[in-house]
Amino acid sequence: MVEDVERMMEEMRRLFEEDFRRSRMRAMGCVEPLYNIVEKEDEIRISVDLPGVEKEDIKLTLHEDSLVVEGICKKETPTVRRLAGGRPLYYSVRIPLPTRVEEESARARYSNGILEVVLTKRKRGRRIPVE
Repeated sequence: MVEDVERMMEEMRRLFEEDFRRSRMRAMGCVEPLYNIVEKEDEIRISVDLPGVEKEDIKLTLHEDSLVVEGICKKETPTVRRLAGGRPLYYSVRIPLPTRVEEESARARYSNGILEVVLTKRKRGRRIPVE
């Protein structure tokens, strides 16, 4: 019973912090982009919507348990003007990964406002030969 209450309190704290972070980001002209994760047997595919961003203005950082995607939209469009008040629009999101991945295998491609990231899952365990 105590563990259930502690787990619920932790979840409430996490949700409050996440909501506070999003509000602070919006006030600074920063938007969390939409993303989708597809987990397959040996890989994870992540699609992130970054409309109006140039490839050179995208920054990806792979951490042990997450992928951070940041981008700057410098183009003036009605949507950007409305969201950012005439300033450049900043996209930022930390995407939690469902499992550990091989960092060296990470690949990314950007086309028509969609960023596609492919990560190879880290193999669990390793066969040890017996001599």
